[in-house]
Amino acid sequence: MIPRPLTTSPRAAWSARWAWIIGIASCWPIIFLREDFARLFWFGDEWDLLDQIWRTGFWDWMWQAFAENFVPLFKLLWYGSVVVGNGDYRLVMGAMWLTHAVNVALLGLLLREAGFRWVTAAAVMIGFGFTSTNLETLGWSVQWSAVLATGFFLAAAWWMLRRLAVNPAGSTRDLLVLGALCAASALCFSRGVLTGSALAVIALWPASGNWFAQSGLRLRNAATAFAPGLAVAILILITQPGGNHAHLGEETDKLVEMARYAAWYYGMNPFHRLFDISSWGWRTTLLITIGKIALTIWALRRARGGEAWLCWLLVIFDLGNALLLGLGRYHTGLETANSSRYQYASLICTLPLLAVAVERVLDGLPGWGGRQLRTAVAVIALVILTWGVTRRWAFEIRWFAHSRGQVPRDLLFTDPSPPAEGAVPGIPFLRTDRAKQLIEHYNLH
Repeated sequence: MIPRPLTTSPRAAWSARWAWIIGIASCWPIIFLREDFARLFWFGDEWDLLDQIWRTGFWDWMWQAFAENFVPLFKLLWYGSVVVGNGDYRLVMGAMWLTHAVNVALLGLLLREAGFRWVTAAAVMIGFGFTSTNLETLGWSVQWSAVLATGFFLAAAWWMLRRLAVNPAGSTRDLLVLGALCAASALCFSRGVLTGSALAVIALWPASGNWFAQSGLRLRNAATAFAPGLAVAILILITQPGGNHAHLGEETDKLVEMARYAAWYYGMNPFHRLFDISSWGWRTTLLITIGKIALTIWALRRARGGEAWLCWLLVIFDLGNALLLGLGRYHTGLETANSSRYQYASLICTLPLLAVAVERVLDGLPGWGGRQLRTAVAVIALVILTWGVTRRWAFEIRWFAHSRGQVPRDLLFTDPSPPAEGAVPGIPFLRTDRAKQLIEHYNLH
């Protein structure tokens, strides 16, 4: 049974304060490495978005599908930050990092709501929030769409666990908040449709009481979570008839490629990058995949109460993400399956499974020492963990800022005779003269 959440106790308030402190602290790279981050410049899809706005007008653009994404909420926030910042890339990046800080705090609150110890929750928050494996996600403003969608997912999961998991007979307000959060996630990123789908499945979780007596309420809650994502998915199918989903029933070899990409993504992430494994190939992938599956099965069998509820939700979300990536990105090649931009959600889905293992180890430890000694040991362990996951940030951002900042800046601002095409990395079809027009029109800097 899922224990009832702590709503007003001093312990809950203390946990909430530390969750937000760690969340804010996760912004340290953009603060202490601000000179490197300041070198970043508009890249790839960002140019395409700005070009579309200029050609079609803001309101028409906001409601148009972008590739396989129907993301008007993200577009509104993203272009709003462009306007408010007067073309300054630093403000757009700052908005994304603040969203990341909120996500780190929400993950901690969710873990505590599920019953994890504060030290375990803090370790997961640090592992997710501080690692440099999130470099591309947090170094490219287009990825704000994924960060926003993930934040709404975490908020919706926390709300459901707190308000509806134990007692499905929630109020109208509970349902409205749940539906709004699921809709916001889907309207920020194409894979945000998974938010409602995963929560709809977990809404049927027999957490407490007589399931059959509560089946009507649980089905109602599931439908509330599922409906917004379903509506967005239908819109994507209608507006993008030529997308990869159109090939599902056409050629068997494409289905095989999609399945291979999905399996490769699921098995490789996040451990291949998190542990900085240099080897690459099917043997490495197989070993990492076996390890991840073994961890998942063990955690699902040993998790208790709210831990089990959360672990099942994250496993469902992770598998759904793998399937959608297999569908949407199989044509980019297996070498992209462990891209830095794909680590964000994978870390959230996997690290709590490791946390279950830590919880069971802590359960078996004798009551050694006093409370102050145990706290000191926990703090030392967290400091060592923080050093381990942050140590590569300075190196990673240096080359990233060069390739995605200094190179295009030199070509577009200082090169006396830049090439007519191919001067803007990540978007080779954009002509150099058009890029310079966009720079002047939006005051990009």
